[in-house]
Amino acid sequence: MQGTRKFLFTPSFPLWRYCLLAWPIALVPSVALVAGAYSLLALAGANMAELGPPERSTTLAAVLGTVVFAPVVETLALAALLRLLSSLSENATLVAAASAVVWGCLHALFGALWFFGTVWSFFVFSCAYLAWRKASFRRHWLRRVCHTRSSISRPWRCFSRYRRLTPPSSRQAPACWCLSVHV
Repeated sequence: MQGTRKFLFTPSFPLWRYCLLAWPIALVPSVALVAGAYSLLALAGANMAELGPPERSTTLAAVLGTVVFAPVVETLALAALLRLLSSLSENATLVAAASAVVWGCLHALFGALWFFGTVWSFFVFSCAYLAWRKASFRRHWLRRVCHTRSSISRPWRCFSRYRRLTPPSSRQAPACWCLSVHV
């Protein structure tokens, strides 16, 4: 468990490799949790039809909502929730666990078994967000601020560079061209 915690919170390799390794860490235990909860509840005599998700029709709108809209909205809501929870506690594991429970409860509103399928996955997602937020956001925003400041505060440099880089026949710069030039 300590190795998994270290992996989740201290990334030491590129993001693409982290994602490839985190995917099975999120998926396999989630499937095991659902299977275990289903088995225990079935052995206890629970009505499994009531605990599962409601029947839904498969329309294009439902598929787009599930595949495109929901992940974008959930990612933005996850970021907001983690920012709020991070302001209440500095313990990253506690923040990720609280976030996972909140997301598990929200998904359980659709079907009680969905809690078990999402709680571990969202713990891993939260850990990944907390770990990579420091590494990628700082670099991105620092680069963006420096770039924007340079482009806006010295527009003559953008224009003079534009004049040097383009042939005389095509010197009609778009209105926002300076904001996309790296000075």
